Amino acid sequence: MAASASVEPEKESFRCPMCLEMLNSPRYLPCLHTFCEVCIQTYISSSTTRDEKDELNVINCPVCRKQVKEPENDISSEGLAKSLPLNKCVTTTAANSDTESVVNCMFCKRKNETVSANHWCKSCAEPICDECKDFHARVPSLKCHKIVEMNNTVKWNEAIDIDENCAIHKGKIVDIFCRDHNKLCCCVCFANQHRRCTNFDSIDEIVMNLDKSDVTEKLQSLSSLHDCIMELQEKNKKQTDALYASKEDICSSFAKKIEKAKMLIDHAHEQWHKRFVLNTQTILKSCRMN
Repeated sequence: MAASASVEPEKESFRCPMCLEMLNSPRYLPCLHTFCEVCIQTYISSSTTRDEKDELNVINCPVCRKQVKEPENDISSEGLAKSLPLNKCVTTTAANSDTESVVNCMFCKRKNETVSANHWCKSCAEPICDECKDFHARVPSLKCHKIVEMNNTVKWNEAIDIDENCAIHKGKIVDIFCRDHNKLCCCVCFANQHRRCTNFDSIDEIVMNLDKSDVTEKLQSLSSLHDCIMELQEKNKKQTDALYASKEDICSSFAKKIEKAKMLIDHAHEQWHKRFVLNTQTILKSCRMN
């Protein structure tokens, strides 16, 4: 686990709750808590248990303890971690907050190379260099990725694309919101599970009809909620520290009392033994005299 460091408050949201480092390949659980892919994979491999019916493996969110079931029987910890949705919103927002600082290409970083990034791939949700941009153009599966210049802040921030892959159907994008079930789904999920639903919209339509003032109000509300949660966490930490200190005092006090009791017992046993020996000698002496 990494050592905790002093960071700017606005960057705390981009740190993994497990390793305390900046989120790397952020994956989020159904409860929306986000972790590094490697961190959550390690946690899954060491904390998996069976559900009540002993049918599926389950884990509890490291933060809120909400139960999460594996999508299929006996999936590996790596497979379960990779099946979790990639939090591109966090990655994109974190990158946008660092536009004035030096950003390195993530593709090159995986090869242990440090190369400054000049572009942002919205589909990969990662910064890339000129060479990796050319690589995107040469690979058929990457050609459709949307790439913008990082130094063009206006173009970068306008209409940020956050295409979310469906956790069930690989290669399908979550693009429909079913109001009947209050659930996001891809076209396959919609065809299989929501064919009788009548109240639904595409995500694009919802975004187009969003009231910006309403969004701002909700963001302010979320910000206030975040501050409240941070305050509660700090209060909880202080209470935990106080309880731990009290526990240590109680244990120390009992240890001293136990040690004192042992000394008293040893002293009493020693006095009894002396009297026993003395009485025995007196009786033996009396018997000899008679």
